[in-house]
Amino acid sequence: MLIVLSRFLYRHLVFLIFLCLTVFWIVWGLGFTERAFQTSKDKYDAILVDFEKKLEREDPLAASKLAKFREDQQINKLALATHLVRTESERGMRGITDMLSKQESLQGDSIYELAVLATSPDKQNSSEMKEKFLMAQASVVELLLKSENTALAQDYISRLNAAANDPETWAKVYDDAFGLIVLDRIQNPELQQYYLQERDSEWLEESMLSFVDRYGTNDDTLENSSTILSDQKLELLTSFLECAKQHHPEFKKAVVELNLGVDVFPLFEQFGHVIDDCSKKYHIPLQETLDVVFANQDFVGEQLEQEGHERVAASLHLIRSEKPSTWKEAQSSVMVLRMNHDVPNLANQICEKFPGQDIPAFVYAAYEDEAIVAATAIAQYGDLAIYVLFRYSELERFHKLLSDPSVGVRAVVYIARFSDSGIDQLEENRAWLDKYFQPDGTPIEKEWWTSFPGGELANVARNWATGVPNEWGELGWAALDSAEGVLFVMSFGTSTMVTKPLSQTAKLAIKKQAKKQLLKNGKKVVAKQRNKSMLRQVSEMAAQPLKIAKTKVGTWVAKLAIVKTGQSVARQSLAAGKQILDTWKKVPVSTRRIVYRSLLAVGLVATLVHRTLPNLDKVVQAVVDYPANLVKEGFQSLANQISSAIDLANASHSNFGIFLRWFLYVVILAVLFFLAVITFPREGKLRYVR
Repeated sequence: MLIVLSRFLYRHLVFLIFLCLTVFWIVWGLGFTERAFQTSKDKYDAILVDFEKKLEREDPLAASKLAKFREDQQINKLALATHLVRTESERGMRGITDMLSKQESLQGDSIYELAVLATSPDKQNSSEMKEKFLMAQASVVELLLKSENTALAQDYISRLNAAANDPETWAKVYDDAFGLIVLDRIQNPELQQYYLQERDSEWLEESMLSFVDRYGTNDDTLENSSTILSDQKLELLTSFLECAKQHHPEFKKAVVELNLGVDVFPLFEQFGHVIDDCSKKYHIPLQETLDVVFANQDFVGEQLEQEGHERVAASLHLIRSEKPSTWKEAQSSVMVLRMNHDVPNLANQICEKFPGQDIPAFVYAAYEDEAIVAATAIAQYGDLAIYVLFRYSELERFHKLLSDPSVGVRAVVYIARFSDSGIDQLEENRAWLDKYFQPDGTPIEKEWWTSFPGGELANVARNWATGVPNEWGELGWAALDSAEGVLFVMSFGTSTMVTKPLSQTAKLAIKKQAKKQLLKNGKKVVAKQRNKSMLRQVSEMAAQPLKIAKTKVGTWVAKLAIVKTGQSVARQSLAAGKQILDTWKKVPVSTRRIVYRSLLAVGLVATLVHRTLPNLDKVVQAVVDYPANLVKEGFQSLANQISSAIDLANASHSNFGIFLRWFLYVVILAVLFFLAVITFPREGKLRYVR
């Protein structure tokens, strides 16, 4: 019984083993044969040997060097074959000879190392991944090589290899050249994640490159713009990313939706929490908040330091709700909020009576120490006060009279009536004031202006009394040009480190600008309306009026600079990238974005990584030409060249390799099937079983 049972089990067990092996081979056998051929060290030897033979006839030394590379066990033979095929197709055998003559090692050859990454199964697990990789990374290497400095491209390749050694990083940047630089240089995981979160919307890459190109300079000329230390530029870029993340989405809205560009960075860097509170808590339109903060940043900075962002935002909300004229004027004129703080009962009246005339700027430029008295005089006497205040703004004797509590605002109208002699009279005896004016400045005589001796002052007084608007030429003061107003806005100081009193530079800037406007337009418009705020006009200026500097408390602020525009790599990279997105309509969006990021990456490498860039003009021209070349018939980019070379290298042995793989697969399958058939259990004694 035991013998019969053992024979039964034996016959079934043998059959089951061969049956399982047959099924296993049917499913996975072809993969085994493919891997067996792929791991063969001599797989691409035939291609390399063919090149050696060709080289022996032209340059035996080059042939010897190629043989040395082929025998090196560390060399990726498929990558080397790809490199040779690509070089021959582009420059012929002479190109291969030149290439081999210039290098003793393939390490450092950017194109070879690109081919290594493109042909590594653990880096490119599909043909689609390989194509994306080449499109992204080969584009950067191709443009950097235009500098004719191989170290430039090799530096980029070293960063690419470092990313390839980290599977998690590689998955994020293999098809994102710009992201490679960002993740390589910025180590903060939260900032890295923010970049990855926002990169598909395209705004962040463009903004980062524009920002570091615009502000990453210590010089007023483009030619020397790369002399700023790389770590300073990196610090700038990191601060920009931190600011964008911390104040998301308001920062993004300002840059993208409001189209204000990267110049809003200093505002968010200093006043971001105020801006966020105004937008999120009080629902104030973002454009209005930015306009007010920009034009009044000296005062907002002081208040922020003293009271904190919550109270500052609450006060801005209150002004907007209760003093609409003040709020509207504050969007396009400087010093309005300071006047509102100093004379809260008069500021809205002045702004309503003189919209768009920059009266607060005039008051604080000429009468900072007597601002309350000057503002009161303007509120009470209008154009007449402006005339007198402007005419005597540089006379110290007049300032002393205004600051005397027993004189105050009455000095303005007294001197309006008696001109220069009035100053002499008041210095001798203040009692003259009581003869003509009450303590609050109200004239005792009715129609007192009719007693003026005549001339320009009499005309101003008459016009003021009868409600006729005076011309700027009569008053001596003109509203400031809002686009050029940034000059004195920045002179006031954009950080809390620079507060009252105003510098002489700021005061002179205001007066100078007013006189300039006076010459341009002598007519005073009663309700002058500005179509664009100061911030909007500054953001649209073709020149670059600002530069970035760091305060003692570690905050980035904008300062004055006159930077010449020019053909920087970053600027041309941005233009070329936009051209790719806008004109390459027949190409899928995902593909356009890959090339777009690659072009921006070239600009970032040139601007951020390297202090100097040799042959800058050649790189710039290559970037400019790249979009047109990509769609030009017959043009082969480096990405296409490497991809085609890989295919050719594989095709040179593929027919025979495929035959061998299938032959081995079929033979082993036939043997296993035969063994399974003959071991199938049958009734009776089998011949192969004793």
